[in-house]
Amino acid sequence: MTIQGRAPGHIYGRNTNPTVEVFEEKIRFLEDAEAATSFATGMAAVSNTLLTLLSPNDRVVSIKDSYGGTSKVFLDILPRFKINVTLCDTTDHKEIELEIAKGCQIARAPRTRHSKSSTSNASPARPMTWAPW
Repeated sequence: MTIQGRAPGHIYGRNTNPTVEVFEEKIRFLEDAEAATSFATGMAAVSNTLLTLLSPNDRVVSIKDSYGGTSKVFLDILPRFKINVTLCDTTDHKEIELEIAKGCQIARAPRTRHSKSSTSNASPARPMTWAPW
């Protein structure tokens, strides 16, 4: 049965396939979520999520020292869609909190990582937390 142009099953491996479907279902279960989706790259996930959730005149608050591709999305792509972006100093948590308090639809801020290991691969650009505000 075809519904709104959709055929049942997996018809094109880049869009859907049994392996990806199983992976997404396992992530959905582990996260106790309604649904899950996966992407081939981090930048595909970042750009797809931002462009899906944001509309013209929305506002994003993030940090200045993000991955280069993420910075390009913030500085070049989102403004073309009339989405406002405010980038804060990563180490200035008060500035980040003040900018979020002014209102935003999505905030991206450093996440505190508690690790006993001195060999942690944490950097100013990772890990990060994305949150709808």
